[in-house]
This record gives sequence, C-alpha cells and structure tokens, in this order.
Amino acid sequence: MFSISGPGWVVEGIEVVIFDKDGTIADIHPYWGEIIRRRARAVMAHYQLADSLFPQLCRAMGLSLAENRLLPEGPVGLASREEVMQALRGCLNDLGVQSSAEVMAALFTQVHEAFSSGMDRYLQLIPGTQEFFAGLQRAGARLAVVTSDTAVNTRQALDKLGVGGYFSVIVGRD
Repeated sequence: MFSISGPGWVVEGIEVVIFDKDGTIADIHPYWGEIIRRRARAVMAHYQLADSLFPQLCRAMGLSLAENRLLPEGPVGLASREEVMQALRGCLNDLGVQSSAEVMAALFTQVHEAFSSGMDRYLQLIPGTQEFFAGLQRAGARLAVVTSDTAVNTRQALDKLGVGGYFSVIVGRD
C-alpha cells in the first residue's frame, strides 16, 4: 500500500490504481480515427455510396476529418460499439439508406479483423505513462484497466505499446 498527497490532502492505503485505456494510456485519435475511416469506407462500399458522404459518415461515428481528431461528444471513445453502430445507422437512415444491425455488425467485424494485423502503426502511448506506471509499481500499487474495448483487444494494444506487463487485471466490455 502507498499514499498520495497534495497541498492540504492525503489519500492513504492505496492498493490498486485503475485506468481506462483510450485517452489515458493510448492516444485515441490516430487509432480510432483510422478505424472510423475504414468503417466509413466499408459502409460506403457495401451500400454503394458517393465519396462525398465520407466526411458525414466519419462525423456520425465521432471523427472530425478537418481536425483529424475524435469529437469530444463521441460516440467513439465514449459509447459502446453498439451505440456507435446505432449512430452510423441513424446517419444512413437520414440519407435514405436502409441498414440493418446485422450488416453493420458484420462490416465492423470485417474492419476490425483487417485492422488488427496492422494496428501497431496507429497505437501511440501517451508520453510519460510508462514512467508513471513504473513509479506506481515501485510504490507497491497493482494496476488494472477497465475499458469499453474487449479484454483481448486491450491486452494486445497494451502489449504492443510496451506497457502490458504493468497490468494484473483487464476488464473489458466482454
């Protein structure tokens, strides 16, 4: 156990420190931005949509192409995969395109499977986190991750970022 303190406060008896992955350990913008782009392209190909709709589809999932950043209001990065699919289906519906949850889930799965083999290029550790984790571990803390991503994806990402060994517990949406 260890303690942390600041001006006028102390928290004692800390045994475990729990982190979220996206935006806390990993920079979410390059990683999720690429996934959103690929999802939008897959949807456009499946429904034979015009290229001009690409920015709108990306935005529906939470990516501003102009800023190359995730939108603070999400849904990617904040909401579940199902909610992201609902947001995208709502956008398609507004465009007069009838989509189904099953087709959307299949497209998202295909994108994920194709993305997994090259995702290393888009994973970026937030500067200073590795040193912070090492310091917490030296202080006797156990580290855990709780995330809306799957535990398998999270373990894979943390390992590729070089920090997987710090975490004894990963709790994902599964």
